[in-house]
Amino acid sequence: MSLAAARRSKLLVSPQWLYHSLQQADCNLKVLDCTWHMPATKRNAEGEFLERHIPTARRCDIDAVSADGPDVFPHSLPTAERFSDAMSALGVTREHTVVVYDTLGLFSAARVFWLLRGFNHADVRLLDGGLPAWIKEDLPLESGQPQPISPSTFTPEPFDMTTIRTFEQVQHLMPSEQIVDARSADRFHSRADEPRADVRRGCIPGSRNVPFTSVLTENGTFKSAEELERIFCDANVSRDKKLVFSCGSGVTACVSGLAAHLAGRGDDDKITVFDGAWTEYALKTTSK
Repeated sequence: MSLAAARRSKLLVSPQWLYHSLQQADCNLKVLDCTWHMPATKRNAEGEFLERHIPTARRCDIDAVSADGPDVFPHSLPTAERFSDAMSALGVTREHTVVVYDTLGLFSAARVFWLLRGFNHADVRLLDGGLPAWIKEDLPLESGQPQPISPSTFTPEPFDMTTIRTFEQVQHLMPSEQIVDARSADRFHSRADEPRADVRRGCIPGSRNVPFTSVLTENGTFKSAEELERIFCDANVSRDKKLVFSCGSGVTACVSGLAAHLAGRGDDDKITVFDGAWTEYALKTTSK
């Protein structure tokens, strides 16, 4: 197996792999539907889950695994206790292999993947292509509420703070670091408004733009390692610096971060994210 294939198999699973794993008598999988939609889409992730989902899947509300309170930025890092409570309610333990997916292919599930990794869960995978890939292979679906389960105990552990950057750290970025923004080119270059009315246009000075959509195929799966490397090179992303990923609110940053690892950038599978992302940066700074 090539190094690129090994990296891919460590992070991603195919619909067929997941389907056959779920058939095993000793299956130790927990499948989480982590769908979240931008408010402007008017889509209802909960309703879509009830309509159809992968068998045995549980609905993981991304807001339930984000910080809570009136003064926090969207999708901010939760406390270890809040995260463990959410996982426990879903029946997840530290012994489970967790597979996360969403209905868009590769979008919000990447954030939950990053959180599980950051909270030191040993085995978490992302379904490459998400629910659309599962449906394309004509695999079975369920509808309605899943069967009730008893809560488990997901032991809380401290978050790996080497994989997160704060606003203050981004303001005083180390020379050895570079920001990579996963928003669309139009948003990055101030040609389009931000989805949130109170957030100004712009980008973090010195950052590079690798839109998360650019790292995906037409089918919503990750492109090959070679294609991903070309994308990062074309965006003038350094191979010699530690990459810090940003976006609008810390969700799609995790998609582009995963893509960088699949391309062979970095010597481990840690993805570093600016948690407050452009929303926090824009609201705490003025345009120049």
